[in-house]
Amino acid sequence: MKKPKYFIACVMLILFVIGISGCGADDPPAEPVTISFVVRDYEADYFAPLVEEFMAANPEITVEITSPQGNNFQAYAQSYAQADVAGVDLFTFSQFQSQGNFLDLTPLIEQDKEFDFSDFFPGTVDLFSAEDKIWAIPSGVDTYVMYYNKTLFDQNGLEYPSSGWTWDDMFTAAYAIRNGGSGDQYGYAVPEGYEDLNAMILMTQHGGQLFNDLSNPSEVTFNHPLNVEAMQWYQDLYYDYNVAPTPDQASASFGFGDQMIYRGVLQGDVGIWPGNFSDHGGYTWPVDWANLKWGIVALPRDVNAATSGLGTGFAISARTESPDAAWKWVAFLSEQIPQNLIPARRSLAESKEFQDRVGAEVADAALISMQNVTLISPDLLQFQDALENFSQAVIDISHGTASAQEALDWAQDQSQLP
Repeated sequence: MKKPKYFIACVMLILFVIGISGCGADDPPAEPVTISFVVRDYEADYFAPLVEEFMAANPEITVEITSPQGNNFQAYAQSYAQADVAGVDLFTFSQFQSQGNFLDLTPLIEQDKEFDFSDFFPGTVDLFSAEDKIWAIPSGVDTYVMYYNKTLFDQNGLEYPSSGWTWDDMFTAAYAIRNGGSGDQYGYAVPEGYEDLNAMILMTQHGGQLFNDLSNPSEVTFNHPLNVEAMQWYQDLYYDYNVAPTPDQASASFGFGDQMIYRGVLQGDVGIWPGNFSDHGGYTWPVDWANLKWGIVALPRDVNAATSGLGTGFAISARTESPDAAWKWVAFLSEQIPQNLIPARRSLAESKEFQDRVGAEVADAALISMQNVTLISPDLLQFQDALENFSQAVIDISHGTASAQEALDWAQDQSQLP
C-alpha cells in the first residue's frame, strides 16, 4: 500500500527532530574549568606559551600559572596544597606523595586510549610509581655528562672528545692541557656540589657499588676494593699528576670562597669538567656561557659505561575538583620538549625539533647518556645518614687529608642502614 506523502514528510520531520536532540544529548557544551599549575618562578616564562597553545585547543579549560612564594619547603608545601597540577622532581615527589598529596593517575591513564606509555624511556615511569599505582607522568631527565673548553683543546692540538671515550682518554687530554698552558690552567676539575655524585659514578664505572644489593640494600659497601681503586685514582689526579687543582690551588688561581671551580671554568682555565645536562649553556649557573667556547659529550667510561639521571614529571593534586581537565593538561605537557632537560619520551629526544633546539652535539650527548643511565630513586633518601658519611669521605679524599682506603674505611665503620 502506498503511503501518503504527508505521512512520509511527518516521519522525516520526526527523525530530523530526534537526530538534533540526540546530537545535543551526546555532546553537551563543556563547562568552563580553571586549573592552577605550580612551577618554580624561573620556569614560568617557558610554560606561558604552552599554556596559550593548550587553551587555544581546549577553550573550556583555563590554566593559571603560580609559583611558590619562597625557596623553602614550607613555601612549596603551601603552593602544592593549593594547585591542581604541579611539576615534581625526585625530592618534591618523595616528600609530597608519601603524605597523600597526589592523585592516583592510573584510572585516568586507562581511560585515555591515545596516551602512549611505550614511548617513555625505560625506568622513567617507575620513578613516579608506588604501590602498583602511577602518581606522576615523566617529563624530562637530567643526566650527568662531561663538558670541555674547546679553546683549550684547540690550543693544545687535541681532538674533541666523542662518545665511547675512556677515563684514560680524559686523563691524556687533561694532562696535555695542564702541562701545555699557564700555571693557572688545569685539565680537569669538579664543580662544587657535584663531588659526591662524581665519586659514585666513578666507582660504578669501575665495577664497584655503594650497597650490597641495589634493589634491596641491607648494608653499605663503601670500602669495597674496587671503590677504593676508583677513588685512589681520583685522588691521584689532584696530588700525583696535578691535572686537577687542589683546594688551595683553586683558591689561589680562581679566587677564594664559594664556587671557585665555577669561576675557573668561566675564566677559561679549566679544560674538562662534569655537570648535569641542564647546565649546558650555563642555564643553571650564576653566569651563562656566552663567552665560553664549550662542548658537551657523554661521560667517559671505565670497565662499565654509566651515568646517573634525575627525573622530573607532573602530578595532579589529590584535592583537585577537576581531575579530567588536569589530566588533559598533564597529557599535553608530556608531549612537549622540556626546558634544558632530555625529554622522557624517546620520540621527542630523537626528534629533529629537539636537535634543532639544542644543537646536534647536545642532542647526541643526550641520547648516548640515556643508553647508560641509572635513574636516581627516591628510595635513596632513606639512606641519608650513610650518604652523609660517604660525602665526608669524598671531602677527605679530595682535600688529601686521608687516602682513599682510610676515608672509605671510616665511612664504612660509621654507617648502618635503617
